[in-house]
Amino acid sequence: MEVAVTFPYTKTPGIPASEQPGSVVRVSDLSEDKIAVAIGFGFGTSEDTANIEGPVSTRHSDQVMPTLLREEACRTPLILLVEADTILRNSLKAYLSGEGYNVIALDNASDGREVLNLLTPALLIAEIEGEGLPGFDLCVHVKTTPRLKHIPVMLTTESAYPSDYSSAHSLGAVVCLAKPFRHERLGHVVRLLSPPSHLDAQASPPRSPDPTRKPTKQQ
Repeated sequence: MEVAVTFPYTKTPGIPASEQPGSVVRVSDLSEDKIAVAIGFGFGTSEDTANIEGPVSTRHSDQVMPTLLREEACRTPLILLVEADTILRNSLKAYLSGEGYNVIALDNASDGREVLNLLTPALLIAEIEGEGLPGFDLCVHVKTTPRLKHIPVMLTTESAYPSDYSSAHSLGAVVCLAKPFRHERLGHVVRLLSPPSHLDAQASPPRSPDPTRKPTKQQ
């Protein structure tokens, strides 16, 4: 399966801070019901990686940079974005990446399901319109899968019918956003649902009360 991953803060030499097309080359089971995914970057398509055997790090060493997207080791929240419109998908991916998120951007629900079967993103954003109503389909999949049901879902709608909003909320989506929308508006909601890591780091811990301060008498 081909994917596109953005690493906004990576310090790995040779990996630019932008979208990287790649292919899933290996999936490994980890302990405690977690999965590790090895993604190859910088070579061909998924057909080229289908027959890779053995540890990925020892094969195609001059071409492949394998990355394990391990849930507990991911430094920035992962967003799964499903949007058929290429221009909007790319612009949202670029915007969210600049806001401090890792983003996997896809154009159909089928590939979205494959990603959800491998990874547990911090947020799902999917459009309602399209073949098979991808937003509704993925929302149902998330909310009926025990491993995924805690994931907040944001749906987008071009038609903006009242039924779109009611159906979205009845299926478990937190937000249903009408198109067109400003990226900043979507970004505000995204930060509320899944704050990026740098905001968590900047948050000040609650201060302990000053033991020398006397309580004020109320009149």
